[in-house]
Amino acid sequence: MFILPESLTKASMRKARKRHATQRHGQTAEVRSASSWTESIKARTRLFLSHLLAPIAPLAIFIPHKKAHGKGSDWNMLFLIATMVLNATLIVCVSHLY
Repeated sequence: MFILPESLTKASMRKARKRHATQRHGQTAEVRSASSWTESIKARTRLFLSHLLAPIAPLAIFIPHKKAHGKGSDWNMLFLIATMVLNATLIVCVSHLY
């Protein structure tokens, strides 16, 4: 399976970079502007966890989300990944048997 990155226009890339820089600046400003010691610790913990979990953030696409039109949640991506994992597990198990 090949995963190809989404093609972005130059304007979209600049906009995403600006949004990311603004978000990072807001997080560091939150740490600096904490009025009490406990708020500072909470802000630093949030910042640390956001950096720690950044590599797995793209996996959020597999979390069920609300449907655009209609009731309930869209579970398709979660079922897709569950099927792929089950398939890979079965292939490994069968290859060890024969």
